[in-house]
Amino acid sequence: PVPSGVEGEIVIGGDGVAFGYRGQKALTEQRFLADPFHDGARLYRTGDLGRWLPNGRLEHLGRLDTQLKIRGYRIEAGDVEYNLAISPEVSEVAVSKRAGPQGDERLVAFVVPEQGRELDPMSLRRHMRERVPGYMIPQHFVALVRLPLTPNLKVDDPRRPGVERLDRRGAQAVPTPTESALRGAG
Repeated sequence: PVPSGVEGEIVIGGDGVAFGYRGQKALTEQRFLADPFHDGARLYRTGDLGRWLPNGRLEHLGRLDTQLKIRGYRIEAGDVEYNLAISPEVSEVAVSKRAGPQGDERLVAFVVPEQGRELDPMSLRRHMRERVPGYMIPQHFVALVRLPLTPNLKVDDPRRPGVERLDRRGAQAVPTPTESALRGAG
């Protein structure tokens, strides 16, 4: 248990929880736990992150792993990133889920092109079509100068203001007035 407002893994229990996966002992041990509050009962680790809100509602914050759910498909971001990264056009890549204009979910690839190369979304789509099912091909490709990192050296949100993007010619894009103001350069 965690206090209200603190992020944690969503774990469920009760009469509807199974006792494990049939024939998969290792996975059962990983996902199903003894319920410390009820003798003989089990808890299921969902792999989802959440937190309790002050109004008593549970807010879903995403997944612990890199699994994304888009249009009913479960996609491992690492699989998409790996298949993009083996393209000779790509130096670095990060994939995430973003909301489209109508609130629909889309797979977006943030790509640092190989030095001297220009990002060609059509070429990357052809490359991906040879390797993964259609639902794993990003709908959008965004060219970046470099992937932004957190102080812990994990990939930060590539859409935040101040992230250096490349324009269609591969040159560094001019920052927007808002980005310049946030950087203190405007």
